[in-house]
Amino acid sequence: MRAAVNRVLASIAFFLALSGAAAIATAAEREAQLGESRWIPSLAITSGVTVQDQDGAMSTYRIQGTNPSVPLVIRDAQFGDDNVISPFVGGSLELLTPALPLPLRPRFFVSGELLPSFGPERVLAQEGDPSRIRGPELNTVLAVEEDNKHYTAGPPGQEGARTLAFEQQDAVGQGSELVSQVDPLMYGAKAGVSFSFEVRGRQLRIKPSAAWLHYRITVRGTVVDPTCVPVTRCTNVYFDQPDNTTPEPGDFPLRFPGFFRETIITESEDGVFDGVGPGLDLEMDAGRFGPIGAAIFASAAAYYIPGDRDVFISNQRSFNDQVGNDVEVGVWRVRVAPWVYRAGLGMRFQWLGSPD
Repeated sequence: MRAAVNRVLASIAFFLALSGAAAIATAAEREAQLGESRWIPSLAITSGVTVQDQDGAMSTYRIQGTNPSVPLVIRDAQFGDDNVISPFVGGSLELLTPALPLPLRPRFFVSGELLPSFGPERVLAQEGDPSRIRGPELNTVLAVEEDNKHYTAGPPGQEGARTLAFEQQDAVGQGSELVSQVDPLMYGAKAGVSFSFEVRGRQLRIKPSAAWLHYRITVRGTVVDPTCVPVTRCTNVYFDQPDNTTPEPGDFPLRFPGFFRETIITESEDGVFDGVGPGLDLEMDAGRFGPIGAAIFASAAAYYIPGDRDVFISNQRSFNDQVGNDVEVGVWRVRVAPWVYRAGLGMRFQWLGSPD
């Protein structure tokens, strides 16, 4: 009886020894495959988009020399907003610590990111089509270049005759606009914890993190405005009308010139912003090639922008002419939303060392 019991106990001990050896071998194999006792550097290539709301406002006014305490609005204030989507393609360097002997094999990591952006300019507010002032006719020269070589005096309808002046409200090229653009260079960093687990034989990692993003936007404002005296005659052209004479009945009244002032005000400024917030990556091993491991991942993050989120710009021009001794001022403002959102996909290449 005792001999039989001893044989059973010996069998159990042998089985446990084999199981322990298998477990040790499995752990060793897992360790060799995943490099869990090593520091693992990696390089990732990533692409995606950042999304942020922006709104803008602009106004233009004149400080008159005769009454400087009461500014005169010369173009109506404009307001607008846009959802600014900026694609990026970049890369990151990451360092993983050795795994801790805990469930889900947690590892700490830190990474630095370079994220070149190539988003287009966004028009936040616009009124008219600011460029240079011209008359409403097709293919006309700039208003400031008009002279009697470009136009022929005579009433409309006659052969070779062209309109010699245009009204202030009909001037082409007047207006104002406010645009912003995300600077091509964005960069940031992450620090967090990586948790590993297997799904259907695939090694997956969930990587929550605290993330930081640094970026800048360029804000540009433009206003182009005509002022004509009288408002019905925007031309500085003088014709061969004899001095000290009055037009005869039937003479074309546009022979007589008006006065034209072209106001062009432009300005640009950069706004620099830093955001911090939560990030999350989901990563899956795709294969191993010697000491190099490859993984694909999806990432998302939300960044909060603390502090001042406004970019104010202004510029002015001074005049002393037939309109008056004035200063004309353009003012623009862009405000970014408090949150920037980011999503992307990428591939990571890890240095796992020798599998032996």
